[in-house]
Formats: sequence, C-alpha cells, structure tokens
Amino acid sequence: MVPDVGDAASAGPLVDALVERYGFEHLVLRERLSGGYANDLVLAQAPGRRVVVRVKHPPFGLDEVQWEHRLVSLIAPRLPEVPAPLPARDGSPFFRHYGAAVWVLPHVDGRPADPSDERHRLQAAALLGRFHAATADLDLPPRPGLTRLADLRPALQSGRYFEAVGSERRALPAPLEERQEEIEAGRAWAVAFVEAVAAGRTPRTGVIHADLFAGNVLVRAGRAVALIDWDEANVDWLAFDVACAAWEFCAGADGALDADAFSAFLGAYRDAGGTVPAHENDLLVGLMRVRRVLELLRAPYDRHVDVDHQLRNLGALERLA
Repeated sequence: MVPDVGDAASAGPLVDALVERYGFEHLVLRERLSGGYANDLVLAQAPGRRVVVRVKHPPFGLDEVQWEHRLVSLIAPRLPEVPAPLPARDGSPFFRHYGAAVWVLPHVDGRPADPSDERHRLQAAALLGRFHAATADLDLPPRPGLTRLADLRPALQSGRYFEAVGSERRALPAPLEERQEEIEAGRAWAVAFVEAVAAGRTPRTGVIHADLFAGNVLVRAGRAVALIDWDEANVDWLAFDVACAAWEFCAGADGALDADAFSAFLGAYRDAGGTVPAHENDLLVGLMRVRRVLELLRAPYDRHVDVDHQLRNLGALERLA
C-alpha cells in the first residue's frame, strides 16, 4: 500500500523510515507544499532545519528514478536554483517505501511564481535559459519509460505513453467526456504535426525539464530561487521545453497567448543563454498545442483531474490554431 502522507496512520511509518535512514533525531511532517502535481511534497521539521520530503507514487521504474537522480546530481553544481536530494546515511539519494520512492530535499524559502507578475515571468524565462545553457554539454540517454516526441505515434497507439502516467484509465468528468470528439481531433493533429517536423528538420535536442509551470518555479523577493519537480525531464527537442513554459507563463485564462508577454519571455530566455535558435521560433506555437493535447489525453490516467485546467487546454487548442 502506497502511503498517503496526509493520513496520520501512514505518516508514522514514513517518519520512522526517514529518521532511521537519514539519522534525524526526530522529524515532524508539517504541511503539503505546492508543486509536484503527480506526487506529494511535504514540508518537514528536523532539529535545526527544515527539509522537504518527496513521495513519488507509482507507476515508475527504478531505472527511471535513477535516471532522474543522476540528472539532478549533474545539474545542481551548475545551477544554484536546482536543489539536490540529501544523501541518506548509506549515501543513497532515495529509498522505496510501500511501493513509493521517497527522498529528502533541502527546503528553499520561496513561493510559487505568479504568471501575471511580469518579474516572475521574466525570471522563469531566464531560469529556463540558464538551465538549457548549463546542460548543453551533458550527454545523457533518453529517460527510461518516457516518450520522446519523435516516437509519439507508436507510443500513443500501443498505450506505452500512458504507462508513465497511470496504470488505469478512468472515466472523465462530464464536461470533458462530452468533448471527446475535439480531443480525438487534437490527437490526430498533434501526431501529424510532430511527424511533419521530424521529417522536415532536426530541432535542437538536449535535456528538458518539460514541466516548467508556476508551481515548479519558486520565487523570493521577485527572484527565482528554485526549479523543482523533475518528473517529466527527458532528452528531447529543446523548443518543446520553451513552448511548454512560455504558454504556462504567457497565456490567459482562456488559453490564448499574450503576444507581447511571449515576445518578452523569448527575449529573457535568450538573454540568459537559452540555446533554442531563433529559426525554431516557428515551431513554438505548434508545440504549445501539442502539449495541450497530451495533457488532455493523459487526463483519464492522472491521479487527479483538474477540469478547469483541461477546459483551458481545450480553449487553447482553438485559440492557438
């Protein structure tokens, strides 16, 4: 049974395991934190310091978690905004607990970014640019278990794409189920778009975060101080990373893109050393639409379905066309 860290009945054994493995005198789980949508982040108090406990829920493969920790261990010395997991007493960066993977991170004093705040938006763009620059020379294989864009069609057809999200397909809430025809049309378009790009050019490839939204960028006093949650990180088209992040920070409540905010976002990204070349700008809006489709397709497998967000995704498919 995977522990629910919000349940006192399961929190006790988790605390005991953390105390034993990390050598804390004692540990108190304080509150859930934002970010880590597919998993749980919990603020904890140890003697003299605060830490963050991360609980990664199935499905996942051990090789996939090891890949993530290797990546973060390589990035953290290059980018101070990336906190590295604390090693346990035996040196391991994580451990298994009732089917979950658990690790401990240093607590960073900050709050989730606000996309409506221009300072936060530009800080997020610059952070993404520094991340791409800092990892440009890393030679990593693709992440086990995740799908690269060039492999999208077979992964969707076989169901392999969804295996990394959840093991069971559940019925969608009515407002989404009623729009399945639109979602399926989006699926066909997204696959065709990605295949056309792959056939006609070679987008620059590198390490991508793939989920740089407001909840995963922590700010303090108007500055970005942490980039968290590497669940979707992979080796893929860097333009996809920029597209995903730019929509999150530059789109309105209806899913439409603010052209001025988008232009400023790209400028801040490149001023910070971002490596996506200007000649790939024409891919970005299309890749934003691809991401919206993929979020809609994975909704039945998510732990929680955010209906409002998925309706915003549907609105974006129309407004970004």
